[in-house]
Amino acid sequence: MIGVPMWLAEDESVARIAWQSFSYYPQLSRVRQYVQDHIGERITLRDAAGIACLEPKYFSSFFRSKAKITFSEWLRLVRVMRSAELFRFRDISVSQAAREVGFRSLRTFERAFRRVIGMSPVQFKWCVRPENRAIRKFDSPLTMNVANSTTPHVA
Repeated sequence: MIGVPMWLAEDESVARIAWQSFSYYPQLSRVRQYVQDHIGERITLRDAAGIACLEPKYFSSFFRSKAKITFSEWLRLVRVMRSAELFRFRDISVSQAAREVGFRSLRTFERAFRRVIGMSPVQFKWCVRPENRAIRKFDSPLTMNVANSTTPHVA
């Protein structure tokens, strides 16, 4: 299940996504499940269109009209959200997290992470790890929300 952390749900790029579309439309539900099962692999628009049993060009416009975001933006967002979960619940390196969620370039991962989360993966990891909570040197509202949030799942 791809969940949206509460601290991220208020972000403009995440809030505009029509998450309920992934449950309502079987094509999007299949794509969501495929991405969830193969997140560490290379996933293209053509792959997703095949899973949805649609032509790539039609799938692209269908996805955007129903989810209110392009497929590539959504895939990037899902990968970043999964990496944030890895940082919160496992002691994992930034490069290992990037590989596990399907980024082939560490630089691309860092840029995407910063764009979605608002801080670098290293900063985020330091903020959310339990062993760092007692020695945190800076406590911004974002840091406190990230460290204390739960992860509700969207069906």
